[in-house]
Amino acid sequence: AHAKLTVGQLKALQQASFGFLTSVEKVSGRSCYGLRSTLLSQAKAFLEQRQEQNLNSLAAALDCEKWSQAEVSLERQRGIDRLVSGHATVNLAGGVLLAAEGGDPANSSTAAAGVGTGAAAATAAAVATASLSSSPGGGGLTRKSSSGSSSASDVVVDGGARYKVVWSCLLLIEMVCALLAVASLFPLLATDVLTRVVELLRLFNSRATQLVLMAGAIHSSARLSKITAKHLALTSQCVALIMALLPHARHALQGLLPPRQHLLLSDLDRVKQDLVEHHERILSKFVSIVGEIVDSLSRSVGSTDWDRSGALATGAAASSSSSSTGVGGGGGGGGDALSSASSGSSSCPFVTDAIKNVSTMHKVLSAQLPPEQVQEIFSRIFEQLNRKVPEYFASVDPATPAGQQRVLDDVQYLCHSLERLRGVNAKNLNLEATSGNVSRMPGEKPPPLPPLFPMAGAGGGGGGGLFSSPKPKSEWPASEM
Repeated sequence: AHAKLTVGQLKALQQASFGFLTSVEKVSGRSCYGLRSTLLSQAKAFLEQRQEQNLNSLAAALDCEKWSQAEVSLERQRGIDRLVSGHATVNLAGGVLLAAEGGDPANSSTAAAGVGTGAAAATAAAVATASLSSSPGGGGLTRKSSSGSSSASDVVVDGGARYKVVWSCLLLIEMVCALLAVASLFPLLATDVLTRVVELLRLFNSRATQLVLMAGAIHSSARLSKITAKHLALTSQCVALIMALLPHARHALQGLLPPRQHLLLSDLDRVKQDLVEHHERILSKFVSIVGEIVDSLSRSVGSTDWDRSGALATGAAASSSSSSTGVGGGGGGGGDALSSASSGSSSCPFVTDAIKNVSTMHKVLSAQLPPEQVQEIFSRIFEQLNRKVPEYFASVDPATPAGQQRVLDDVQYLCHSLERLRGVNAKNLNLEATSGNVSRMPGEKPPPLPPLFPMAGAGGGGGGGLFSSPKPKSEWPASEM
């Protein structure tokens, strides 16, 4: 029955028991090891019960997660701010905690004895309200703000950085903050709390990988029809936020653990490494998506008659572009970024469709990710195009100088359009090898292709089909952004 108490009720019970135990030890002159062991066992049983509820709640939230952006209430924002500022483990005043959880305020003076008053109690009230919002029956954390405030922000702010997160990520952070508060109330449980925090973080990381990167959300309770780049971007933001908060949680636990147990904090370091790898796989996934798209579109390069008149080629390109790509409107600024040097558009469907799909990816990522991550992703995409585009044009052999010029104009159009993507520095985009392949006499043997090199951070696995109609090679369904 004691495992079903609230944190405040258990703390009051423990303080009363320890007061009685101390009196008995003074009178008898002997230590009551049996009673001390029983009280510790009761506290551990309480933590185990709470952890079981946390695991079940988090697993259910992830299974039902739609991977759409959630509101961040002011109450939750303040809880994150306290964690970042180092106040997550303020030793809570028992009376304030009881009042926050529906206990008897009349007993607050007894429960708070020896714990702290004044400013510490005021801070404890805030921590108790935000971090330990459990029901008297020991239920899980609630989705709504207990303060009833309707004010909310769309992002979580950590030291100036902004994150767009999903509901299950907010739930995880609340659970971690609640466990840190438990460790503050029961210092002897700090080692057990560390183990539980690591367990929750690993559950979130592994399930998020399965549901988004491995497209498991299509078959989960959420029943998503497809996994989009927006889902990936939000997952990336959640992982990035957890990585940003993890050092603060580590510091809080370090202050509660005895020095000889600080080596146990290496478990958190291993979790952080897992998160870093997960985040890297998501960034690489964006690059592999674009790679599969341009691979599927490259077939039109060899089938294009480069020697036809500009008017006929332009008309064929417009017709093919409207039917071959699965992306709707909103392709960003790629298509109108810069006209071809000769005819005002590209004569090859590959060029127009590649610009449209890359621009769509840019539009989605720019709305979800911070600029530095967008730059990192597109730097990798450009490195990939530097390798792939010359391969696509290696067999192109126009019979006329006009055809050769048309190829050069289209490559220039592709390059200049990508350079115009807003907020992206395309200094590493270099398609000169493509121009070298076609700036030769008709019938002349093309020079050897540049050496292949692995794309930085590759390893996301197959994942095309998010932007265009060709079917994917792996688990990804064909879909639009």
